[in-house]
Amino acid sequence: MAQKHGVRFQMAEKILFVSGGEYGDLYVAALTASMKDIRPGVTVKCIGGGAGSSGTGGPATSGLDRELDEGKVDCIVLADQHLFDLHLMKKAKGMGIPVMDYAGVHGRSLKRRQLRKLRGLIDMVLAVFPFEAAMYKEAGVDVEFVGHPLVDIVDRSMSQTEAKAALGYDWTEAPVVLIPGGSAEDANELLRLMVEGAAEAAAWSMRKVRLVIPDAERYDESLLNDLIEAAPRKPRAIKGQRHTALLASDAAVVAAGTATVEAAVAGTHMLIIQKTSPFSYFLSNLMEGEILYGFPNIILDRTLCPELVQNDATPKNITIELGGILESATREETDHGLAEVRETLGGPGTVRRAAEAILRVMGS
Repeated sequence: MAQKHGVRFQMAEKILFVSGGEYGDLYVAALTASMKDIRPGVTVKCIGGGAGSSGTGGPATSGLDRELDEGKVDCIVLADQHLFDLHLMKKAKGMGIPVMDYAGVHGRSLKRRQLRKLRGLIDMVLAVFPFEAAMYKEAGVDVEFVGHPLVDIVDRSMSQTEAKAALGYDWTEAPVVLIPGGSAEDANELLRLMVEGAAEAAAWSMRKVRLVIPDAERYDESLLNDLIEAAPRKPRAIKGQRHTALLASDAAVVAAGTATVEAAVAGTHMLIIQKTSPFSYFLSNLMEGEILYGFPNIILDRTLCPELVQNDATPKNITIELGGILESATREETDHGLAEVRETLGGPGTVRRAAEAILRVMGS
């Protein structure tokens, strides 16, 4: 055994990451860089991921089984998984391979009986939200709060004025970013609602509002062209540059999910949209107490950023709520709330802490 930076490890280790999508790919890339810094000889392989990224378009069971059958895997890390793969966990456990979960299924979306199924199957959960640790501990699952990787990944060194300039805007203009997220089909439908509502808000505003659609390559090109042509205030579609757009923005309309964490870390004032299947919405309403959908609101346990949910998510309501954000007299209060969210998500070094935890479990 060797030791460096307080982490014990074996030689010639191989880590198999199973990425759940675009954000999973971001996390794996950051983790890989950090691990290489700690342990230059570590071998990393990623299966799954988002289309057009470093992954293969989604976890493939046959590929995972083949990797395990071929051996030489010292640890499996599930990154940004929305469901726990019990089959994979059981197989890995039978082979003596530790399994860890990183930035995956967040505890509030699970019931206690689901969490208890993980006992004996998962070696450690690397929690990225502070509210998760107690829930996993209560279920008898080893957990360590490391902080959210987006705290490190989103570079906040660029000022808002610099970010605006990088996108070709001057300081007097007010970019509004639209991020529908989700699957391609859901994203296209949400984008239609967002553009219609945001364009109307922009037309009514006294400010020089500029609508921005980052990651334009994700959406159907004909849909984008139709939306831009029909909107009273033309959106601008750009490839990539989501982080820069969020840093430049005066407001954003964001689908509930990880993108709301990204926007909060960037300091973006946002309207959160949540639309799901009628059955899923019915089930969520069976829960006791107020239901919050955006992660900034969940983290603070209060409504910092306004939410439009299900049937309330209409272009008219988007116009009203977005207009309120753009003209708000309480922007300083929202800034303080977003700073509180960032602080709660963990200080800088979140990815390093996760990398050290993975190497520690692998070497134990």
